[in-house]
Formats: sequence, structure tokens, C-alpha cells
Amino acid sequence: MRSANSPEAPSRYAPPRWGGSPFAGRTPPATPREKFVRWLRRRRRLVAALLLCAATAIAVQQLTPARPVTTNVLVAAHDLPAGHTLVPTDLMPAAVSPAMVPDGTLTPPGNVGANVGDAASRASPPNDGDTADTGDTGDTGSTGRTGGTADTAGAAAGHAGAAGTSTQTVPAGSWVGRQVSGPVRRGEVMTDAALLGDELLIGAPPGSQAVPLRLADPSTVRLLRQGQLVNVVLSSSAGLDGPTSNDVLARSVPVLWTPNLAASTGGLLPSQETDGLVVVAATAEQASLLAGASARGKVFLVLVN
Repeated sequence: MRSANSPEAPSRYAPPRWGGSPFAGRTPPATPREKFVRWLRRRRRLVAALLLCAATAIAVQQLTPARPVTTNVLVAAHDLPAGHTLVPTDLMPAAVSPAMVPDGTLTPPGNVGANVGDAASRASPPNDGDTADTGDTGDTGSTGRTGGTADTAGAAAGHAGAAGTSTQTVPAGSWVGRQVSGPVRRGEVMTDAALLGDELLIGAPPGSQAVPLRLADPSTVRLLRQGQLVNVVLSSSAGLDGPTSNDVLARSVPVLWTPNLAASTGGLLPSQETDGLVVVAATAEQASLLAGASARGKVFLVLVN
């Protein structure tokens, strides 16, 4: 037995220290930052691979060219003969660059010049020089023949800045039932100049008039092409035995239409009525001399440069 004065043996289990730290003797829990660093060290190869993939994706995205700006226009779905009456299946929409859109372009339904202006505004804004060019071009092509396109001229004004010229579009659906003035190749952009009517005079000087002529020699029309310049000569005589005089009624007038451009069937006029018939562009003064020339004598054409 122990005496009262003997020292007590140390207890195997120390009593809890109520006033001390609850984590005394243990490792404190890791902070979120330490957990993230620890996770990152364990998966450093996976993280490196992900960063490499992200860098590659960014590089590819930067090197990929931007999608080109385009606008929808109508092109010929197949070859069209001269004088062909257009139906909806003859034309199809195609996306082209706004800089390649000519004046008077036929547009598909729901695209009356809006895409042209929007595309051009995204391509490049107009400047003062382009605005001046737009005015000049509009004056040159204005001959009172394109009044139906006045509503679309404003929508297409944005294209003037990109292309340097004014662009007018023909309302969708207005071309159905019209006839083409000449042969059209598949994929060719259709404009109002390709349609028979007042559009034959597009590009001609203001005041030009389309005048039909009946030639004395119908075989001459085989030598003619659209745009060919000719001199119109009237050969007349005072009587059966009287002297013959040759007068030049018009010089260097362009040919607008000839019957040999029409299809064998379904042309502009019945085949028996188109023999020797041509249409030329003339000034008002020349038109008054050419009108009824075949009744005063024989009409001949001289091809000139």
C-alpha cells in the first residue's frame, strides 16, 4: 500500500483540457485553397491537356476566315432562248457577293433589296466619294424607264458604298410572264435589261427610242447581233425608171433585237411576221426619219465599228 506521503503515479489517460484547442494534437483541416492546390497537383497532366486543347481551339478559331457577306439574287436555272416567257421555275435564288450585284437585279420573294443594303453596310460604310459616284451613276441610267424600282432604290443605297455604284432591284414576282430579250446562259444573274420591253433601252442615252425596221433583204439579219452598230440607208426612186437615191437616215445606231435570236417556237412574234424585222435604238430626231421608212423605199443596213 502506498503511504500518504508517497507521490501519485501518473495516470495512463490524461484528463481533457477544457480550456485548450479542440484540435490539439491533431492536424488542422486543409483550407479550400490548399485542397485545390492538392487536387491540381494530382491531376496536373489532365489540366495541361485541357489547356492545350483550349489553346488549339482558340488558334483555329482565330485563323478561320470570316464568313463572306452575300446577298440573294435570281439567276437562270437553265439556258433560256430569246423571247422565252419566264415562269417561276426558270429562275432560282443564288448567294453572291454584294460587289457583284448589278443594277436592276431581279430578287427572290421577300428579298426586295433589303439584303443588298444590309450586306453592304456590314462590308464597308459609304464615304463621300462613293456618294458622289452614286449620284452620277443614277443620272446616267435614268431615262424614265425604271420608275417601278424607285421604292427599292433607298433599300439598296447601302450597297453603293461597297460597290461604288447605285444598285436598284426589281420587285419580286414582277418578272413572271415577261419575255427575255436575248439568250440567257444557266447561272447568269438576271436583270431588268434582259427582259423585253422598255428595258431594251437601259444604258442608252436619255431620250433614246426603240424603232422597228423592216429590211429589204431579210437575210441581212443573220449578220446582226445585239449591240452591233449600223447605219440605216434608205434607197428610193422617183418612179419605175427614175434615178435611185440612197440617203443615210441614221448613223451608228445599236441593234436591240433581231428575230434570229428568238427560239424556233414561241418567239416574240409569229415567224412569218419577223422576217427582216430588227429593232434599233435611235434619238428622237432619228426615230422620226426611221418611222415608216420601208413605205418610202427599201431599207438597208451597213455594219460599222
